[in-house]
This record gives sequence, structure tokens and C-alpha cells, in this order.
Amino acid sequence: MFVGRVVMVDFVDENETDKMLRFLSQNGKTLFESAVSFNVLKTTPSSGMTITIYPDEKTAESGAEERDRVLKEWSTSIVQTTILEAEVSSVASKSIEYSKY
Repeated sequence: MFVGRVVMVDFVDENETDKMLRFLSQNGKTLFESAVSFNVLKTTPSSGMTITIYPDEKTAESGAEERDRVLKEWSTSIVQTTILEAEVSSVASKSIEYSKY
């Protein structure tokens, strides 16, 4: 069962948003190496989100530990964080095709 995690973050300003999203874009593949997919999106000038897909719950838990470490390091730049986790219903990409149904 694939596990999906969405992390939405509001930052103190656009500069901090850009710095954090740049950091995640450049380091996400290494930080979350066990993820099947790691995506970084800028949603407004002062907010962004990541969408990560893990192959299973155990791997998602190890990713959560790394996420918490990163969020703690950037805590002075963050106003609010929302984390959602769910079972993935389907994935369609050039390298993965999955459907629960």
C-alpha cells in the first residue's frame, strides 16, 4: 500500500519561502531517498507544499522523522504547518502506474 503525505507550510515572507523551497528542491532526493516521489510546490508568495509518496507505512514513518528534523531547523521561518497523510488510491507517471482499484 502506497502512503501519501502532503505538508503545507506558511512562511514569514516570500524570501523565506523561496529559500526553503530551494533547499527542498535541491536536497529532497537525498533527504527523502526512500520516497517513490517527492514534489515541491509554491502555492502562494508566502506558502508552499510538498507531496511525497512512500511505498509503505514503515518507510513513511522514517520519512516523517526526517521531515520533523527539517521543519525544526527552519522553525524560525515558519508560521504554520499542516500535515496530511493518506492511503494512495492511484499513481500515474512515466515510471510508476498504480491503482488500488
